[in-house]
Amino acid sequence: MIITLCAGITHLCQVQERWIEYRTTAEALKKEKFLFLTKTEPYNGGNAFPILVPRTETLVSKENVTWAQYLMKPDKEQEQQKDG
Repeated sequence: MIITLCAGITHLCQVQERWIEYRTTAEALKKEKFLFLTKTEPYNGGNAFPILVPRTETLVSKENVTWAQYLMKPDKEQEQQKDG
């Protein structure tokens, strides 16, 4: 019974999907860090830092949008249930 309850809560909250998205972003940021530190393409030129900033900001912004959409989704579902 406890296992079923935990599985239901996990599915309801989509914990696994959120974790996968989070880890994907974390690994992408780690990759950018190592490319930057090793001066690998696209960071092999003299202006590496101005390239790093927008690339990492894009990854972080995407993650923030995903979380914001996730946090707003339950409110929309609750409103539909009240109206329906």
